[in-house]
Amino acid sequence: MSTVRSFLCLVFYLACFADGKDPVRLAVTKEVVNQYAFEGKELTIVYSLYNFHPTHAARDVELFDSFSDAEFIRIHGSQSMRWSFIPAASNVTHAIVVVPRFTGTHNFTSATVTYNAGEDSKSTLLYTSAPGVIHILPLKTYNTRFASHTLDWIGFGFIVTPCLLIPYMLWYSSASKYM
Repeated sequence: MSTVRSFLCLVFYLACFADGKDPVRLAVTKEVVNQYAFEGKELTIVYSLYNFHPTHAARDVELFDSFSDAEFIRIHGSQSMRWSFIPAASNVTHAIVVVPRFTGTHNFTSATVTYNAGEDSKSTLLYTSAPGVIHILPLKTYNTRFASHTLDWIGFGFIVTPCLLIPYMLWYSSASKYM
């Protein structure tokens, strides 16, 4: 039993803390944070970069994504970002906020990331995950789903008030005669 435990401890140590020749590996995701996308309303896109190597940092990391100026207005953030390094076993995030100018479907494709896995290594190119096709709904749909409808409720109150007030006044006048 003790040899099995020793063997498992050795395997765990080698898997987690050994400084092997394996290169730095990054995992990069791109996701649209909003549950719904509407024309003329802000849409947030978040990029997350994870460095899985336990001891080495990724160097000269560059993220690039493209959005057409005819389809989107960029409100906040940059389409390209650069980090001098991402430390070992850590992550960084970057967000961009855009406003769609159209309704319909839009295919959000992958962004590209380049990085150096070590000081002597050549540049590595990888692609982020792609959120895929997002349906951008018209602004009218936003107003019907999420508007406060204050004027509708005020109008409803004016319509309902006579239906409730007239019977109450009749009852009160007849009840006050007998009290």
